[in-house]
Amino acid sequence: MATESLILEEYDPGVTVYPFVGNAAGQVYDFDDDTWKAAGSVVDPVPGTVTELALPGNDQSRYSVGLDLALINPSLTLTTYWIFWRRQLGAAVNLAIDEPIAVNSHVIRCSRLNPSLTLHHRPNLMQDQSPEVASFWVWLEADGQKLDINELTPTPGIVIDIRKEGAGSDLFQATAASPNAAGEFYVTYNTPGYGEDTRTFRATINIGSGAFVATDVFLGAG
Repeated sequence: MATESLILEEYDPGVTVYPFVGNAAGQVYDFDDDTWKAAGSVVDPVPGTVTELALPGNDQSRYSVGLDLALINPSLTLTTYWIFWRRQLGAAVNLAIDEPIAVNSHVIRCSRLNPSLTLHHRPNLMQDQSPEVASFWVWLEADGQKLDINELTPTPGIVIDIRKEGAGSDLFQATAASPNAAGEFYVTYNTPGYGEDTRTFRATINIGSGAFVATDVFLGAG
């Protein structure tokens, strides 16, 4: 998952400032043990080392730090979080007494599905059964790691379309209402009638209002 840049623009130079992350339950993320908790119980609310950049011409500075989104939300549910800034007043960070900085709110929406998600597929091209059976395996990966599709809410279905390359209609369409126990789709279709022509494979997984699509071409086997 990506790193989000948290930036405080045009603020007093030479001071100690820091951001922290809040959720809809009013909790703050604690980077000391990577958990959400009440603000008064947080040991380390700062996501990393804040750097200062002096801005030319106006005696102001820019402060920035990276936020690892995988720490904030490792789940598959797209969730909203809020970023707040404080000016440190004492020798150590203290959310109870440090001065809030009035800035435009920074809202983050993230999950394991966002921002990096790839749909993978593997069609079985050897039609040596009688009758012929076309079979397809389709799965999702986020940042190179396979996802268990059964964890998604709502549980998605899949539609697979096969057509001759350049043709105006599908040769056939195969569907599955839910993934298998391995967290992937295994879809079969009897008597596909490929022939020895190049075919276009299109798999679509619908998750809520979003759709993830993989398209490929292969040589049909007669």
